[in-house]
Amino acid sequence: MTAGRSIIAAALLFSSLLCIAQNSRIQLDVRLVLVTLTVTDSRNRFVQGLQKENFQIWEDKIEQAPVTFFNETTPVTLGIILDKSGSMGGRHLSSGAAIPTFQDQMIMTATSCLRDSTREDEYFLVEFSNRPMVTADFTNDISKLGQQLVFMDAGGSTALWDAIYLGVRKIEHASNSRKALLVLTDGIENHSRYTLGELKGILREQDVRIYSMDRVQVQFSGIDQLADLTGGRVFRSSNPCKELSADLRNQYVIGYNPTNRAADGAWRNIRVRIRPEGLPKEMSNLSVRARQGYYTEQAKP
Repeated sequence: MTAGRSIIAAALLFSSLLCIAQNSRIQLDVRLVLVTLTVTDSRNRFVQGLQKENFQIWEDKIEQAPVTFFNETTPVTLGIILDKSGSMGGRHLSSGAAIPTFQDQMIMTATSCLRDSTREDEYFLVEFSNRPMVTADFTNDISKLGQQLVFMDAGGSTALWDAIYLGVRKIEHASNSRKALLVLTDGIENHSRYTLGELKGILREQDVRIYSMDRVQVQFSGIDQLADLTGGRVFRSSNPCKELSADLRNQYVIGYNPTNRAADGAWRNIRVRIRPEGLPKEMSNLSVRARQGYYTEQAKP
């Protein structure tokens, strides 16, 4: 089986049936685009119970016919990208101070989000200041990550885009198909080798959602753009971990065979909407979040 470049919060799959006999091989390629969706109402509550017929989907302004549809809870791989640069304020709670710094708040958030895990979920931790580093590898033992967070220090500049890049490359090796990065930072990028534009280009080829949380002192224009691109969110509530868990576990997946079969490596725009026909009046103002598009497979010469 071969896999094409990943797509819409799930994947662009190229499956191959291979028959090998006496140095000859017959290959059948079947292309299926899978689009992961989150649906909320006007009060930002998750909407369940929708069916395939309730959705419309377009690729490059051409409507597509859904062929697969499912809505089920699956295990998640979550990478926590945690800022420990000097602008985060260091640790106060560990020294007995009464007022938590921004870094204290982010560490408490990371610890709280780990408590919402299931036994099938897996996590890893990337810490960054001048440069990013994976400080806790893939694990479903949340105590290991908790111990790493306790001894976290602070100082240096903020290589935010490099840290997200490292998280994206790390999560390519995840055990679970549902993947996300939780970026906990003050948003003050000042030391990365990669630019925001380069990071967007990389994320367009990946199957991972970007999430973060907002505070008054956070500079978030770049993070907002990455969340929108990947179908993620920037949480602005007092309980971001509860919202993150609900977001990751309340998703639909729709699959279609694209009418444009060209394997030209080009970007395809995706748009999804809810059909209002047949829905009750109180469900007339629903919002859909998904990745904005995907790159097709480039045909080999």
